[in-house]
Amino acid sequence: LHKFILGVLLILTSTEFLVHGTKYMLSSKKYFYSPRVYSEVTKELKQGDNFFIRTNKFIAPFSGLFDDQFGNDSDINVYHVFPNRYLKNLEKGMIMFLMNKVKELPHDKIVWAYTKKNIDFNRIKMEIRSSFYTIDTEQKKRIYVNIKVKNIIYEDSYYLVVRPQSININLSPLDS
Repeated sequence: LHKFILGVLLILTSTEFLVHGTKYMLSSKKYFYSPRVYSEVTKELKQGDNFFIRTNKFIAPFSGLFDDQFGNDSDINVYHVFPNRYLKNLEKGMIMFLMNKVKELPHDKIVWAYTKKNIDFNRIKMEIRSSFYTIDTEQKKRIYVNIKVKNIIYEDSYYLVVRPQSININLSPLDS
């Protein structure tokens, strides 16, 4: 009886892997797979590039770039843009850093990684509009980032990585 129960438990736990594995192999939809994301994006990153990540999902595949950067051994800079809202005391500095960094860098030396659900992507015009709120309740502002896309580096069902042709970034009051 114990062997039967153990067998059933093993089958139940492996069913999820089998179902998802089959879905990935048979579906025409492109799903997030860390090694593929890493491979496709890094082959397009060039010396002197600045990689702005707007999704937590990209931290693990690109953790090596963070390690290299903080070890002063990197020719590619990587930034996690507004990683979490718990950084309230750092927010003003982060806003100024982001705005100044984008203004000072050549736009073709920037790469952005987005979650599709958080952007408005016009594929015909190749334009991305995104915004995010500041958490400063007194300031009540929103950061707008508008990108004219030069090329798409990586895309799957949920994520988009692009190299911009031009970027417009500004901080504006929220509409009342």
